[in-house]
Amino acid sequence: MKWMQTALVVFSLVFGVNGAMAGSGHHHGPVTEPQVGKIAENIVQDMARRGNLSTSWANRSATGLEKTSLDGNVVWKAVFSNDKEPSPEKRNLNVYINLTGGLIKTDHAKK
Repeated sequence: MKWMQTALVVFSLVFGVNGAMAGSGHHHGPVTEPQVGKIAENIVQDMARRGNLSTSWANRSATGLEKTSLDGNVVWKAVFSNDKEPSPEKRNLNVYINLTGGLIKTDHAKK
């Protein structure tokens, strides 16, 4: 009886671990410049949809993409402009994305 319990535990450990593996398409490598542009555009569209930005931001494309330093780390910065934004100090938006495509932060650019 004890060997059956041991066999069941071993079987569960050996064949049950596979469920913890990442699925297909799971990727943590660096993103390319075109991918960063698309990711940033999706973030801005989502922020407009949720009401964090005015709806005039919804279909904006990035006006600039560059690698920059933020808190000592190399990150992507996507710059967006919106002349339809009613508040002049909020017409430029920076979206900071880490090198693997994750959002770090957004802020309104200071002139």
